[in-house]
This record gives sequence, C-alpha cells and structure tokens, in this order.
Amino acid sequence: MPGTTIRILSKRTDTFVAASAGTPTLTIVLACNIDVSQCRDLSLAVRFHDGTLNSNGLTVNIYKEGPTPQDPATDFIYTTTPLGTSAFTPSAGQLYPIRVVNTTSFGGFVRIEATITLPATGQTTLAWSADLTMKT
Repeated sequence: MPGTTIRILSKRTDTFVAASAGTPTLTIVLACNIDVSQCRDLSLAVRFHDGTLNSNGLTVNIYKEGPTPQDPATDFIYTTTPLGTSAFTPSAGQLYPIRVVNTTSFGGFVRIEATITLPATGQTTLAWSADLTMKT
C-alpha cells in the first residue's frame, strides 16, 4: 500500500549520564507538528543499532497535537492518552514498531516523544534511528 515515509531521527549516537537527584527520566521531542490530517494509518519504526544500554527503559509515545499560527510558541498537546505507545528495554539490532490506525481520532497533527530512564550510575549510550510511514 502506498505511503509517505519521513525520517524522524537520522541514525545518531546519544549518551545519557547518570540521573541527578529527582530527575530519573528524560523526555526528548523527536518530532512535532507532523501533518497527518490526510492519513488513516501511521507506522513508526524505532531502531537501535548498538550501544551500552545498562538495562534502562525507554518509552516512545505518539501524541495528538494542535499547533496554531495565533500562538506559535505554545505547544498544544493532548498527553492524557497517547495515540500509540511502546515501552521497552532497548536491545542492539532490534526494531520496535508502533502502528496507529485512524479511528477519526488523529486530529491534524502529531508529536513523537521518547522518555528515557536514566542510569543510576555511569552512562547509557544509544545509537538509534526512527522513520514514520503515513498512509492515506
């Protein structure tokens, strides 16, 4: 089935250091304001190429978003219930897919975030990438 694939995260290596008191997780916005108004199906592929993962967890969420030109500096995000979510402990050479089928709930835009559980000591290094395929 035809679709459009966009690169959400080019292959890159990120290093996360031990958590300081009170901040055991870190949330990263991977992409925002992605127009999905004409889509009926979204498939997000998150890949882990390699890294020293130290058994830390990662959660990837797809949220509804409603940007507006009247207030471009404000993020209007519906975070109560993600459209799609995947929680896992990354393993090198693995693919973690998230698929969302439109049940008239997309709205016009989506945002993709990753929340990483930081290590208690040392560091976590991830080599990762992600693509989003949108089908009309």
